[in-house]
Amino acid sequence: MKKSIVLFSLLLGSKFAFAQASTADIVNAIDTLNSNVLAQNAASSADATRKQLGTALINYDAAARMQEFQLNQELLFMAAPGSEWAIAAGAAVGSAQLGTIATSLYTSNFLRSTAIYSIANNATYNGITVAPANLPANPTQIYQALKQFFIGGDSSHLSMIDTGQLTNSNRIDTQTAQNIINMLATPFPNPDPTILSVLKGIPGGGSDLSGAQQEALGTAMVEEAVNAMSTSALSTIAARRILTGSASNTFMETVDQYSKERFFNATWPSAMSAASEPAMIREMAHMMAYEIWLQYEQFRISEQQLALLATMNIVLSKINVAIDNLNTQMENAAAQAAAAQVPPAPKS
Repeated sequence: MKKSIVLFSLLLGSKFAFAQASTADIVNAIDTLNSNVLAQNAASSADATRKQLGTALINYDAAARMQEFQLNQELLFMAAPGSEWAIAAGAAVGSAQLGTIATSLYTSNFLRSTAIYSIANNATYNGITVAPANLPANPTQIYQALKQFFIGGDSSHLSMIDTGQLTNSNRIDTQTAQNIINMLATPFPNPDPTILSVLKGIPGGGSDLSGAQQEALGTAMVEEAVNAMSTSALSTIAARRILTGSASNTFMETVDQYSKERFFNATWPSAMSAASEPAMIREMAHMMAYEIWLQYEQFRISEQQLALLATMNIVLSKINVAIDNLNTQMENAAAQAAAAQVPPAPKS
């Protein structure tokens, strides 16, 4: 519209010039004006096209950046291939209550071995109460339990002597574990009935144990102290295989499954190759945390091994001293016997 007004003004302003100009000049002037108008229209159209193109490029770039941002967000927060396994395994191990189970197994055996010397109706230690009347087991009771196996092949009670379950299985029930520990540590607690008889009379004003009896009872307690170290280690091994609370897997089953979910899982390498860098870092963090925890468990096992070796060394040292003393006594006795057999010298 503005361009038409400009053209009209030019024509009107030049009316006197047109009156004096030839027809050809007028036509040329009009063509020139039309060319200028067309050129301006073309420039305007090109400018609009450039603006549209610029806007399109800006929109495309914004869309591309938004898609890249969304992709980066997805990659950044992509779950590690083993995240679910790590969470499940951590929760299972955290609720395993290994210390409580091991303490219960250990204390039950400890009381089984020591409470038989007590004349009380029951004995309580570490929150565990055991009635002495129900404690002792003897070879005859084992024979009666296994009699059907001996005469008919019924193996339902063989578990009471199958101590290999503590290491060959990832799950074992509490009673079986307790029986195995009792069988290994103190199979047949057998206190001296004479000592028990004297102990029963003490509360009523009876005489105390003789010196020899006190020494015998003290020696028995020392033997229990030595056994306790082994019982503690066995209880910890068993606790890893006992199901607790609402857990669906034992400690050992959880460790076994968590390890196999990676090494034995054919899809895990593929998942790792498709994982983003942040996801791989998280996976490595899960595995490092698992490794640190296993190292802690290995440290505890090493402590138990060291304690057992130290205990064994102490026992062997005492045995060596006892053997040396016995050898000395035998040598002295042999020398005395030889001296007694020498005939006296004849009198002159």
